[in-house]
Amino acid sequence: KAAAKAAAAPGAAPVRRGPQKRDRFTAEDDAAMVDWVKKNPYLRTQGKEIWQRAVTAKVTGHSWQSMQNRYRRYLKQKREELRKSLANGAAGAAGA
Repeated sequence: KAAAKAAAAPGAAPVRRGPQKRDRFTAEDDAAMVDWVKKNPYLRTQGKEIWQRAVTAKVTGHSWQSMQNRYRRYLKQKREELRKSLANGAAGAAGA
């Protein structure tokens, strides 16, 4: 309670509550990250080097940690699903 009163006092520094706005990933960000991974097959996507280089190259406006998490939790799975569906489609077309 005392901290709340101190923060409300005139001339007191405002209390920071973290970022006000979160930049969401766009389809363009996702495509840029997938393209970056394709262009850097010698770097592990689970490591931090590929994503630190992506920040230097300004692949997106996100931090390397954010890009790594987005790729690991969302894009990697989507790429594998797409690869499997393409492989099944090619196998079906070859058998026809």
